Amino acid sequence: MLPFLFAVMAPLAERAGIRFEVEPGVGHAARLVYPDGTIRFVRSRILDLNRATSASVAKKRSYVLGFLQEQGIPVPEFLAMRIPARQGEEGVEGRIAEALRFAEQIGYPLAVRSVHRTETGPLLVGSPEELEAVVRREVPVSPRFMLQRVVAGHPLTLVVLDDEVLLAYLHRPEPVPIKVADDVQALAVDVVRRSGLRFAAVDLMLDPPDRPADAPWYVMDVVPDPDLEPYAALGDPHRPKVEAVVEKLLLAMGPRQGARS
Repeated sequence: MLPFLFAVMAPLAERAGIRFEVEPGVGHAARLVYPDGTIRFVRSRILDLNRATSASVAKKRSYVLGFLQEQGIPVPEFLAMRIPARQGEEGVEGRIAEALRFAEQIGYPLAVRSVHRTETGPLLVGSPEELEAVVRREVPVSPRFMLQRVVAGHPLTLVVLDDEVLLAYLHRPEPVPIKVADDVQALAVDVVRRSGLRFAAVDLMLDPPDRPADAPWYVMDVVPDPDLEPYAALGDPHRPKVEAVVEKLLLAMGPRQGARS
């Protein structure tokens, strides 16, 4: 079975005169041959739109959020934790002390989030004892994780390509399409630009989602390879919207579009 993105992209590519070739082994990569001979590649949800290094940085949640925070973008306070194996138990104890100091400054509850995005959501801890236990448990599994202040609001995702918001939806827990104000769309476009990307999903925390201009908002994540399948799974009329997005991505990867300067 083809990956979701490939299944949607293949007939759209054929309609546009673009040859769509799936790697014959495990089928996780595809080659696009445009009418003028230009070649682009797609791997899983990774497209030939974002620069490789920008996408690599954005794949590490703490990296991209750290850069945005330095630029004055509202990001909930966080502490990136990295415990190299060579530091052993001494390194673990030092990081536990660091985590406890951070928690004392920020307050509980705290969210424990993987630096690398996973299918599971953040784990909430509500006391020093819970925090120490989680740090000890996480180290053997994932020596790179982050602690972050919990903020209230509505989780909103905006999928952006260049200067346009293509999709906007709330998480409850399935995607709930929503119309958002122009200023919210503008800030999502700005966040993607500041992250050095052309195509990405911006996860925001807003309260309320149709906020006035002076209401608080936070950037929770910037995802360089958005998963469009949950939105398409809502059925009509939402799957055609995803197909329209994929068609725009196909054209944006083409020879006449080029990369953003």
